[in-house]
Amino acid sequence: MRKVVGAFVSLMVSAALLVSPAFAHDGAHGKKKEREERRGYVLKPGEGERLGPARIIKASPQSGTQGGVMVLDQAPANFTVGLHYHTQADEFFYILAGQGSFKIDGEAIPIGPGDVVFVPVGHDHGFSVSAERPLEMLVFLDRPGLAQDFRELHALRQSNPESLTLAQRNEIARRYGTVYKELSSFRDDE
Repeated sequence: MRKVVGAFVSLMVSAALLVSPAFAHDGAHGKKKEREERRGYVLKPGEGERLGPARIIKASPQSGTQGGVMVLDQAPANFTVGLHYHTQADEFFYILAGQGSFKIDGEAIPIGPGDVVFVPVGHDHGFSVSAERPLEMLVFLDRPGLAQDFRELHALRQSNPESLTLAQRNEIARRYGTVYKELSSFRDDE
């Protein structure tokens, strides 16, 4: 399992580096442009920006990426993420543990450990988690926004634990390139 996760993460990092302006070449001189003052890092299990007990932002522009986002998320059993789409980013999910069903453009597909889900920009998607156990996954986006969306949602849930309306959820989400068509289940762990 670690080899598969490592290979997938290496693939995602390689893809991010290919489009990263920090690695662009100066065409006239063939020299790399000066890199921004950023540093690489290694996060151990449980490390990162924790948003509640079940969500950890592992990488985002706040931690030094050029725009890519990686989130370790654990959705509780019986949880459902309502249909939504992203206006600015492709999204990838790598399923680490648990079972569920992913819906993309109306088609429901069973998911489980080792599965990779790709959702292109602009496509409706959502998922549901089986009743047996939580669904643990790595979520990747190739543009910033998701991490800040999660931060604002977490802060709102801390100050007002009542369920959000669809309009309230979209007020936050639209600022970061996401539009919800349905509400997600309530999570008391955000």
